[in-house]
Amino acid sequence: MSKFKILAFVSVFLLTSMVNQAEAQTQRFDMPLLSEAQKEQIKKLAELKLPRPQVLVQVSLPEIPKPEKQQQISSKNKPEKTSFKGDFHEIYKQAAGKYGLDWHILAAIHKIETGQSGDTLRKSNCGATGPMQFIPSTFKAYAVDGNGDGVKDIGSVYDSIFTAANYLSANIADGGNIDFAIYRYNHSTKYVNEVKFLASQIN
Repeated sequence: MSKFKILAFVSVFLLTSMVNQAEAQTQRFDMPLLSEAQKEQIKKLAELKLPRPQVLVQVSLPEIPKPEKQQQISSKNKPEKTSFKGDFHEIYKQAAGKYGLDWHILAAIHKIETGQSGDTLRKSNCGATGPMQFIPSTFKAYAVDGNGDGVKDIGSVYDSIFTAANYLSANIADGGNIDFAIYRYNHSTKYVNEVKFLASQIN
């Protein structure tokens, strides 16, 4: 082989190597081109507005009203006066004056027993009789002729009220007090309290 042929062969080899190396570099660094359809799809995605995530709205519950304080009843507020008949006030006062009693107590007992009835022979289940509801034997033991007609009548409002005053006075004089005397009239603490309460309400 002549020197010329060898030189030509080496030159072709080197030139071929350089071309192959240049093509390899181009393939490594050149980015592939996008088609028009791909470009249009990317543009639409960029312009697409996705909905924002919804924010939960806090609902405020209505305030539960606090229970109102019950209005306290003042002990200074006195109850209204109880209505009593005025028909017998003078009898109460006369009988109370004679036996040293508070006439309001007689009025209260009369109110509780028969609603302040006048002359009557009304009887209870236990046999108590008259305006002040006496057991006949008790009435007989303490009976007073209140109106001075000479008769001690259990059905007479005068005689019954005066007899009640005599009975209460006798029990006070026997070492008791008004509470004890009222209790002897009707053996009940509740009755005693009711009589005293009503007595305090008389006009």
